[in-house]
Amino acid sequence: MQDSVQVLERLLQDLDAFRAADAPPDSTLPSIAKRIAQDMEYIRDEDDMAVIASHVAEFHVFGDTFDEATTFLVETDSAADDPRLAYVYMSLLLHLGVDSPNVYRKMAQHDWTLRLRTVVMAATDAIDEPLLDHLCNLVEMTRDMDVSFNHAIISLLLCLNSQLLKKRGSTATRQRLVKVLAGRLQHCKTLSENIIYMFNRSDNPQVQLSIVLFLTGILQYQPTQHLFYTNDLTVMVDVIVRDALRVSDDNEELADMMNASTPHQLQHAYLNLMPLVLAAGAGSRSHKQVQSTLRGLAESNFAKPSTRRLAARLLNEMKPE
Repeated sequence: MQDSVQVLERLLQDLDAFRAADAPPDSTLPSIAKRIAQDMEYIRDEDDMAVIASHVAEFHVFGDTFDEATTFLVETDSAADDPRLAYVYMSLLLHLGVDSPNVYRKMAQHDWTLRLRTVVMAATDAIDEPLLDHLCNLVEMTRDMDVSFNHAIISLLLCLNSQLLKKRGSTATRQRLVKVLAGRLQHCKTLSENIIYMFNRSDNPQVQLSIVLFLTGILQYQPTQHLFYTNDLTVMVDVIVRDALRVSDDNEELADMMNASTPHQLQHAYLNLMPLVLAAGAGSRSHKQVQSTLRGLAESNFAKPSTRRLAARLLNEMKPE
């Protein structure tokens, strides 16, 4: 096998052929991405990809036509059938967004939750802790600025977290975002407030599930278990009780997000979140709400058998208030 360093050095030299290219982005960028993808097996980790992305970011195509170029990367479907190209496009966008946060807004606005599912699992290395911390900083910095931009960054965080959660067998990777939050507990006020706001308002099953999984990770991880205030937990229970009784998620996309194939995964995710919220410090009213909801589902003739069993088990496991 060829030496990876030599191969990657040659890759940078080959990419220089596009440095001064004056062609439109929709002509230049696919060629750049395809050349990088050819040597994908030699790209060892996110550090290698960061060097390549930084090199490409200096090219003419990201100069006067920066907005057009990033829009092309965000909107193109040319990588839909090639996970390697999807990885290259994602890596370029994440790198470019560090200096130009509007790139992240574009990603959030163009449904990258779906696009990221095509990315090879090795690409989760590109979603590293410095990037996640940078995005968390952006959330806090834009608290009193553009609300839509603030929510777009949070949506991107949820999207990236969902991708990390799909990495089977790697707890460290799956917990990457909550570990970042654990290191900045005093600097999560805007994120914690707005994630509850989005949780309460969203009627999109995919967004709902991404938030439920995010909250589950926070409340399961001891260092972040008490990130939310009591009032936040009360609202959380209200939303869980309301939505757990009305969700319908018999679809493949939600099952894919949870690495599951059984129906009603969103409803089950809501139910499994209940005891975690109570353990985090929700008040007596919330305990009564949860008990009533679980009892109703456990005894309902119209609930699915798996849902009745889950509700009965959770009710049985509840500690006396």
